[in-house]
Amino acid sequence: MKNLIRLSTLAIAIAAIGVPGIGSVAQAQEVQYDPSAPRISDVEAYNDDHYFNVYTGSHGPLSFITLTPPEGANIAPNDVKVTQGDRTLDPIVYKDEGRFLIVFSEPVPPRTTLQIALDDAGINPAIASNIVNYRVAGGHIGLNQTLPYGLARITLR
Repeated sequence: MKNLIRLSTLAIAIAAIGVPGIGSVAQAQEVQYDPSAPRISDVEAYNDDHYFNVYTGSHGPLSFITLTPPEGANIAPNDVKVTQGDRTLDPIVYKDEGRFLIVFSEPVPPRTTLQIALDDAGINPAIASNIVNYRVAGGHIGLNQTLPYGLARITLR
């Protein structure tokens, strides 16, 4: 019994001290990144005005964007603005069951960055946490499905 206690104590001491020559092992997940993929490239917020940039990718012209704001957001269709560089686009914006459909009158060329501005987003602080997520996807001509662009994550201050 004494030998068992001594061996256990020795094993615990070796584990606590470590064995020279055996370093810590760190694991990292390699992320595969496709620079031609559609994505959210930048996010900003100033009070109740929320802005995010979306890169359309190289999958063909973009015909529409779907935008799902967080629950409790009080955004009207006329509060959604879209610009391409210095040019203001005039999309038709539909709101249905809390989700926005932003339809472009002319397809947006591939490899374009658009800025989506939500004026007076009206996030109810009693409902929302300090982080708000907008789910964004795009409909490209020639594809039979919408492509997810990701979450535009905004920290409220």
